[in-house]
Amino acid sequence: MNLALILLTFELQPMKHILLSILLMSIGLLKAQTNSQLLDALNKASNDTSKVRLYGKLSAYYMITKPDSATYYCGEGLKLAKALKAKYSEAIILSQLAAINDTHSNFVVAKKYYEEALNIFIELKIESSVATVKNSLGVTEGKNGNFTRATNLFLEALAIFKKLNNTNGIIQSYIKLGTVSDINGNLDKALEYFTLANNLNKDTTNNAYFTLLNNFGINAARRGNFEKAIGYFETAIRSSSNKPQFIDIYIANLNNCMKAYSEMGNKEKALVYHKLALAKTRAFNLPDEEARALYNFSTYEARTNPLLATNYLEQALAIQEKNGGNPDLTASIYGELSRAYKYSNKHEEAFEALEKYYNLKDSFFNINKSRELANMFADYELNEAKNKVEELELQNAKTTAERNFVIILVTAILAIAILGIRYYRKMANLNKQLIQTNKVKDKMFSIIGHDLKGPVRNIFQSLELIDNKELSETDQNKLVSEVKNEAQKTFETLNNLLTWGQSQLNGITIDPVKINSKEVITAAIDILKNQAATKQINIVDYTNSHEFIKADKNQIEFVFRNLISNAIKFNSFNTNVEIRSAVDANNILYSIKDYGKGIGKEQQEKFLTSKMDVNYGTNGEKGTGLGLLLTKDFIKANQGKIWIESEEGNGTTFFFSLPKSKQAS
Repeated sequence: MNLALILLTFELQPMKHILLSILLMSIGLLKAQTNSQLLDALNKASNDTSKVRLYGKLSAYYMITKPDSATYYCGEGLKLAKALKAKYSEAIILSQLAAINDTHSNFVVAKKYYEEALNIFIELKIESSVATVKNSLGVTEGKNGNFTRATNLFLEALAIFKKLNNTNGIIQSYIKLGTVSDINGNLDKALEYFTLANNLNKDTTNNAYFTLLNNFGINAARRGNFEKAIGYFETAIRSSSNKPQFIDIYIANLNNCMKAYSEMGNKEKALVYHKLALAKTRAFNLPDEEARALYNFSTYEARTNPLLATNYLEQALAIQEKNGGNPDLTASIYGELSRAYKYSNKHEEAFEALEKYYNLKDSFFNINKSRELANMFADYELNEAKNKVEELELQNAKTTAERNFVIILVTAILAIAILGIRYYRKMANLNKQLIQTNKVKDKMFSIIGHDLKGPVRNIFQSLELIDNKELSETDQNKLVSEVKNEAQKTFETLNNLLTWGQSQLNGITIDPVKINSKEVITAAIDILKNQAATKQINIVDYTNSHEFIKADKNQIEFVFRNLISNAIKFNSFNTNVEIRSAVDANNILYSIKDYGKGIGKEQQEKFLTSKMDVNYGTNGEKGTGLGLLLTKDFIKANQGKIWIESEEGNGTTFFFSLPKSKQAS
C-alpha cells in the first residue's frame, strides 16, 4: 500500500485542529467545562452578551460528538447576536457554524458560513480576523478538492499577517501552503514552505512545531526516504509524549511511524507503535481515533494476515456502533473488511460487507445531497422574495407619485424626480441581486459533479468485484441488478438537475404544437410498465384517443411521465393507477390517481409555494423532489394549471389542465 497517500489523511488533521483552536480561542472556548456547568452558567447569565458567549461554548462542547446539538446552540447564539446587532459576535458564531460543518464534511454549508463571517470582518475592518477566516476557508476549499482557490486564500492570508507582523499567523499560513503543495505533488515547494515556517517558529513546545515535524516526515516519506521520515515522527513523539494538549498530533505521529515501518517491512516495530497508539486512544477516551488506528493497521495486514486484519476491523466496527462514530470511517472499515474477507476466501461475507459499504456511502451521499439542495433552494427562494419586495416598493412609489401629480404640479415634478433617482438606485440593486441569484443557481452545476462521484464510484467498484469472477452466480446477478439501479438513479438525478438548472438560468421557452395526448400517455405507460410491474400495479388509461392539446411536446411528455412515475412510486402494491380526462370549451382536464399513502395538508401547501420535501415511496423509492417542481413549471409555461386532492392514507389525485388545440383534427 502506498504510504505517501495514506499519510495525507494526517496532514489535514493538524490543520483542522489548529483552525479549531484559533476559532475557539477567539471566543474563549478552551476552558475545560462540562455541559452541565455551561448550562447552569447560561441560566444564571446576567446579560445577553454573556449568553452569546456561553452559546458558543456549548456549541464547541458538542462540536465533535453531537453536531446537531452544536448547530442548535450556534443558532441560538446567532439569533441573539443579530438581535443585539453585535456584528463581531455574529461573525464569530458564523465561523463556529462553519467549523462544525467543516468538521463533519459538509463543505458546501461550511463555505457559505465562512464567507458570511468574512464579509462581516471585512466590513468591521478587523484584518487579523479577515486573515484567520481566509485561512479557514482555504482549508475547507482544499478538503473539497479546490486546491487553486485554497492556495489563493492562503496567500491572501499570508500577505495580511505579514502586514500585521503576526508571526503565528505567518507560520500557520506557510504550513497550509506547504500542505496544499504536498497534496498537489510539488514536494520541493512544500518543503520550502515548511522550512520557512520552521525558521520562524522558535518554540519547540507548541502545536506548530509538532505539526511541522509531522509534515517534514510526510514529505520525506513521499520521496521514499522512510528512515528520514521515521526520524521526524519519532522526534515529535518524544517531544509531545507528556503533553496531553497535543494528543491529536501525538497519535498522528504514532500512526505515521507504524505505516513507515510497515512500508520498510519491519512488522515488529510497526506493531509496537500501533499498540502504543491504541493505548493512548483508550487512555484519553478517543473512540474515533481508536477505531481509526485499528483500521490503519489492518490495511497493511489484509493480504498477508487476513484473519488478524479481520479481527482488528471487527473491533473497529464494534467501537463505531457503540459510540455512533463517523459514518465515512465506518464505510471505509466495511470496505477494508470486504477486502480482508476476500483474501480469506470468505466471499459471501465479503459481499455482505461490500453491500454495507455501499449502503453507508449512498446514505452519506444522499444526506449531503439533500443538505446541498436545501441550501441551494433556500438561497434561491430568499433572493426571489427580496426581488418581489423591491418590485412592490417600486409600484407603491409610482402610485404615490401619480397621486401627488394631481394635487400640485410642482410636488409632482419633485416626486417624479425623487422617484427616478430611487428607481435608478433600486434597479441597480435589483441587478446586483439578480447577478447574485444567478451565482446561486450556478452552484447547482458544481453540485452535479459532486453528487455523481459517489454513485459512479459505487458502480465502478461493483464492476471491479464482478470482474474478479470470485462471486457466485447468484451474488453476481444481485450485484448487476444493484449496478443497474444505481445507474438509473444517477441518470434520473442528472437529467432532472440539468433540466431544472437550465429552466432557472435561462427561463422556460416553449414550442407549442398540436399533440394527441393519448399517444403521449401511451408512450409514458410503455416506458414505466416495468416499474409498475415490480409492485403489481396496473396502469389504466381512460382518456379519449381524439383529444388534442396545444403545448410543447417535450415538456408535456415529461409531465405525464413524471406524474405517472410518482403515482407508481407512492401507490400501494397490487392496485391501480388511473388516468382520466374531461373536455370543456377551451381546455382539457387530466387526472392521475393512485391508491397509496397520500399527501398531508402541509406537504400540499408546500407544493403550492413551489417547494416540496423529498419523501420515500411505498417500496423505499427516493427522488430529489425536482420532478414535481419541473412539472409545475412546465404546466404553467404551457398556459395550464395544476392542483392536488389528497388525504393521508387514502391516495392522491393530481389534476392539471392544458389548452385544447383549436386546429381541426
